[in-house]
Amino acid sequence: MTLATRAVLALCFGAALVACSGPKTEGQKKMSQLSEQMQRLDMALQSSKVEIQKTIEAHDMLVANADADLSGNFSRFHSAMEHCTERQKEIGSLLDQISATSTSYFAGWQADLDRIDNADLRERSAQRLEQTKARLEQVQAQVATTKTAFEPLMQTLHDHLIYLSNDLTIDSVASLSKDSGKLRSDVGPLYTALDQSTQPVRECARALSTSPQG
Repeated sequence: MTLATRAVLALCFGAALVACSGPKTEGQKKMSQLSEQMQRLDMALQSSKVEIQKTIEAHDMLVANADADLSGNFSRFHSAMEHCTERQKEIGSLLDQISATSTSYFAGWQADLDRIDNADLRERSAQRLEQTKARLEQVQAQVATTKTAFEPLMQTLHDHLIYLSNDLTIDSVASLSKDSGKLRSDVGPLYTALDQSTQPVRECARALSTSPQG
């Protein structure tokens, strides 16, 4: 058997496997969609931590002004803030998407329970429905709480940005030095909360995935 023939047979075998797997049901589609959304939320949360770290560092560089480049340091701070703000918006958007998808998913699951004739199997499915719903709601609430906890920090950084937008001088920058230490101390517990939110999101994404790797 030639290499080309083997390749063709391999492709045919793969296509046959796909064909045998059949199309996904609506419930399976919603489950996969939820898993994908949770995976994107996981990545957004990880990116959010990096963006916040970069923003704090840019803020510190601006306030210290060790390189005597106020304009350049302000531009870096401004750019970091934009990225950080966009990431926070992405997290909020993903939470909304997950809420909408899960509502539809669980409604369909609930409706299908009556189609299971076996009482024991119907009860087991109902229990799994409630467990999955409770787990997802807990994860959503945890992420939402963490996002809300970051809002005062983001508002302070935004205020500093506006403050310097019309008064970028050595004296105005120096006047913010007393706030840098507090920002550093405030952000520590927030990083911890962010890390604690990320792991449950990742585990939930895997639990909803049809792939062995999640």
